Amino acid sequence: KIDKSKKGMPKPHENIKTFLRTLSRDWENEPAHVATSSQTQAGLTELLTYIAQIRKVFSMEVKQGFWTQAREQSKKKQQQQQQQQRNKGGGRGGRGGGQPKNKPNNKKRRPRQPPRK
Repeated sequence: KIDKSKKGMPKPHENIKTFLRTLSRDWENEPAHVATSSQTQAGLTELLTYIAQIRKVFSMEVKQGFWTQAREQSKKKQQQQQQQQRNKGGGRGGRGGGQPKNKPNNKKRRPRQPPRK
């Protein structure tokens, strides 16, 4: 929002430059950004153009099945992880604590006391 400014604070354009300079330390390419104003409509065309480009790329990827493949791979990976958890005996419910099957609990049990009269 380039039309918002507080007294004693840097101008919006200075903030944008500082922010991008800070990002450039860790990022190879700076992220897409558009300075906008609701009062003057500045940046509206650029923002709408950018959104249209993203939608076009996304719709091409959908047509090519990219997202379907990614979803199927993610689902398959999740199923494999669940199977591994079942094989380990851990996870929720079940025997709990990863206790091996058919192995007695090592805790000593107290002898059963007769009922008191």
